[in-house]
Amino acid sequence: MSNAFLTSLREKRESKTSLIQATLDRAAEEARDLSEVELANVEALNLEIKKLDERIEQMSDIEIRNQKAAEPVIRIEIDESNIKIILIVFEIPIFCKKQSGKVRQIVIANAFG
Repeated sequence: MSNAFLTSLREKRESKTSLIQATLDRAAEEARDLSEVELANVEALNLEIKKLDERIEQMSDIEIRNQKAAEPVIRIEIDESNIKIILIVFEIPIFCKKQSGKVRQIVIANAFG
């Protein structure tokens, strides 16, 4: 399952990285240092990339947790008469925001047996 938002963030990051590389390549081809304007642009793009990296990491963590939670957890219990009881538990992550703006996870488990 692909996360379109996460893909979009990665594409934005790649675009900004390409702009930085193009600026550096142009200066190298012309055998000169970056101008003040170019340097300011590179620094601004670098800051944007750092912010994107943070957001990508957050979204990746959520994506991994969602994938993991979608997988059934199988539990096997044996009672006194040696009859096996198999429970399949699906954990459904639900996210809510705290007042501080940080996201915390609440997990609800559904048991089917």
